[in-house]
Amino acid sequence: FHGRGGSLGRGSGPSFESIMSLPPGSVSGETKFTEQGEIITYRYGNKETAVYELGCGLSGLMKASHPKTRYTTEDNEEYLAIAEELAANGELAYRELTDSTPGFYDYYY
Repeated sequence: FHGRGGSLGRGSGPSFESIMSLPPGSVSGETKFTEQGEIITYRYGNKETAVYELGCGLSGLMKASHPKTRYTTEDNEEYLAIAEELAANGELAYRELTDSTPGFYDYYY
């Protein structure tokens, strides 16, 4: 099945929503649009669609860049501790796999 262009991170999703989903403070009046070939044809293949799509992207960029439309909160220390624990556990599991699995390196090298 070949859908409308793949994952959101590769250009398939709505531009406005994608930009607005970025963390507050990460958009400061500029962004980079990366879209795949079939999406370029789909979004910019005719003038009306191109104007609409560029308008969605630019309005998302302007809204995400304006400080009054976004708010920031302090990091939750409890969440940070959970993330640290998850990262440490993930590292241990990865090292167990790579360092203790017989033949692991031979398979890849």
